Amino acid sequence: MFIRIITFLLLYSSAVFCGDCNFNLPYCGLSCNLDLSYRNLSNIKKLLNNDDKFVALTFDDGPSNNRVNDIINVLESYEAKATFFVLGERINKKTYEIVKKIHEAGHELGNHSWSHRKLTSLSSEEQLQELEKTNTAIKNAIKQDVKWFRPPYGCHDDNLIKNTNKLDMYSILWTVDSLDWQGDKPETLVERVLSNVHNGAVILFHDHNNRSNTIEALPHIIKILKKSGYKLYNLQIRNRQKYEALSNSNRIRVATIMPQRGKILDRNSTELAINKISYVVLFDGSGEEVDLQTLSEVESKIARSSETKVTALYKRYYPFGSICSHVIGYTKRQQGINEVGISGIEYTYDHILKGKSGKSEQEINSKKRVIKELSSIPQQDGQDVQLTIDINLQEKIAEVFKDHQGSAVVIDVNNGEILALYNSPSYDNNLFASRLSNETWESLNAPSLPLVNRALSYQIPPGSIFKVIVALAGLKDGIITPEEKFSCKGYMKIGERKFRCLKSKVHGYVSLNEAMALSCNTYFYNIGKKISVDSLVEMARKFGIGGGSLIGTFKEEAPGLLPDRDWRARKLYSQWYLGDTINLVIGQGYILTTPLQLAVLAARIATGKEVIPHIEMSNTVQNFPDIDVDYEHFSIIRKAMFDVVNSNYRKGLSGIQIAGKTGTPEINSKGESHKLFIAYGPYHNPRYAISVFIEHGKAPRQDVAIANEIFQYMLENHKPLTNDDNLVIIKLSLTSEVKNAYIKSWSFNCCFIIICI
Repeated sequence: MFIRIITFLLLYSSAVFCGDCNFNLPYCGLSCNLDLSYRNLSNIKKLLNNDDKFVALTFDDGPSNNRVNDIINVLESYEAKATFFVLGERINKKTYEIVKKIHEAGHELGNHSWSHRKLTSLSSEEQLQELEKTNTAIKNAIKQDVKWFRPPYGCHDDNLIKNTNKLDMYSILWTVDSLDWQGDKPETLVERVLSNVHNGAVILFHDHNNRSNTIEALPHIIKILKKSGYKLYNLQIRNRQKYEALSNSNRIRVATIMPQRGKILDRNSTELAINKISYVVLFDGSGEEVDLQTLSEVESKIARSSETKVTALYKRYYPFGSICSHVIGYTKRQQGINEVGISGIEYTYDHILKGKSGKSEQEINSKKRVIKELSSIPQQDGQDVQLTIDINLQEKIAEVFKDHQGSAVVIDVNNGEILALYNSPSYDNNLFASRLSNETWESLNAPSLPLVNRALSYQIPPGSIFKVIVALAGLKDGIITPEEKFSCKGYMKIGERKFRCLKSKVHGYVSLNEAMALSCNTYFYNIGKKISVDSLVEMARKFGIGGGSLIGTFKEEAPGLLPDRDWRARKLYSQWYLGDTINLVIGQGYILTTPLQLAVLAARIATGKEVIPHIEMSNTVQNFPDIDVDYEHFSIIRKAMFDVVNSNYRKGLSGIQIAGKTGTPEINSKGESHKLFIAYGPYHNPRYAISVFIEHGKAPRQDVAIANEIFQYMLENHKPLTNDDNLVIIKLSLTSEVKNAYIKSWSFNCCFIIICI
């Protein structure tokens, strides 16, 4: 068990010690806010390990000419440090150099009042003046502030403590006083002092000229303590961090300055996520959030209670709520202060949005009142994030979706910007800014799954949309030509199984264009009998189908599934069969894709380039690489997609600048299906691509009707060129169940701008 000699300063209502003795470092405070009355150290022992023993040496009533030099020499001989409390009236021309010498020897100097007047008999202002006068005298000698004050015996009271706090000083007591044995011989003094030294003792010596027994006893006291195992440096080196932490947590209050979270903006700088001030009333360890009106009503009660505090925090607010909640996501408050992104953009760009906290260190008194600010590090507010999303377009999509479940994705094919990414049903992300009730939580977990980002997370078969890929692969492998026709009898028998055409219709002899327009399954069964699954998979990967994340921005984005021989062997422990290929060529079976992947498919068909979607605004010019597909084959498929729209949904119209493809994937044995629609346009100079997904869609095709309304809105809300020659009015004639509508298309930089459906 080791005992250490250190300079220990025991405070009234707090305790401060340091152990820098041999290293000439400044004092490190330990403020534990304990009630340490005279000769009572039972509380401070709780702060120490069982093997921690220390003794502090302090001297009062100096400086005197004859004794200080002797004391300094003794301390130096035994490598000990001490604190000297001096009387201001004794600092004069003769003792000025003594004060400097104490300081230069590495010892601490403290205020012991101006004289031994009974301070408690003075008024508060007179006390303050006496303390300030002594501080000034000491500071003139050592050129630094005085931190420690030892009141003359019997003079420590609440009023004096308040004055020392005003001067940023600490009031210090003692546990062993050599004056108790002032008449003893040095050897007797040694015995009695040591017999009263215990763990955490503060020894008070006096350097009066008539206290020769103190000077003579001092080296013997130190020597015996050292023989008992006291070491000057171990406590400081081994436990310094522990005691500094205790000091800062009790004497110094560290206030965190929270940064404002960055805003989230749409492409036109419309605010999608901002911060509002929220007030939290803290009482008895718990907090309750209140609005400004409630706060004003209880303000007088708060002012009268020292136990109640009000904290103003920034609270996340989403002006458009459910319109784009799946894109924006939401945050959650951690530890009652920090907001952390949980989903969507809030999660992905949390490191950019959250900023960096600042810190304010405040010195407090025993009643936790702030005396002054010691230091301040300003916070760094989070950066704004601007998205490619057009919130007005999102609102329009929300309007036309009505009660349908599904999603819509709109992409600029030239730069990959996602202009809209809408999901229905949705949820109000403002709900997560406060504690959720059980009822609200249940509604968010309803069977309709409002929390699910369908555009990114739903993995669905592409249905007949996949025929675009099959046709390209068939052309590449020379299995089909645009003119070649296959007979459709309403089904194809392979082995013992009949694979039926769409609704078992008999289409007769059909070419590629006719098969695409009529969505004839039998035509593609003929391709499936001849083509390799490897060829289909290779082509599908070029267009982003089932191949994994496309944007990587959202943790919610699903990869899809593109099955091949290896996948079946690993997952189903069997070989790939012809029936698997037959299912695959009509977009059924094991294949899964997402609405976002389908929109990207439309964009890549439109441009022939490997369009990569993104949702954060960027000034970088996008130069997408060409897709390794024959240009003539692209032209054939684009014309087929043009005919799909023209023959089925705009019959009798010429010059329609749109190309698209529908899909109706079956999702169970009951024949229930989803409705899918992809498109791009203008046909000759593509600008936009879209996918619309209607979950459990019914006839007529709501997906096409919704797409039509979305594009009408986009065109009507763009300012056309003044050149009337570039303005074309086109009347749309959809199926008999869909009302007529008008779409305007106009030239942009001498080319048509029309949005695909």
